[in-house]
Amino acid sequence: MKRILFILCCLTSLGITIYLTYKTWEGFAEHSWYQNLIYLIAIVGWCFITEKVFNKKYKWTQKFFE
Repeated sequence: MKRILFILCCLTSLGITIYLTYKTWEGFAEHSWYQNLIYLIAIVGWCFITEKVFNKKYKWTQKFFE
């Protein structure tokens, strides 16, 4: 059960990353450079979080496999 929850967490995190990338690409021409910069920083930050979830660097992800 814990493994399934961990896989769902990984898929959710990856899905949010893909959604953020899509919404940023979709609205890139509509927004100002400042808003685009904020979106890009958000994507990079979420990619960092997703990488840590996949590699089990958070304590709550490590507890799934104790």
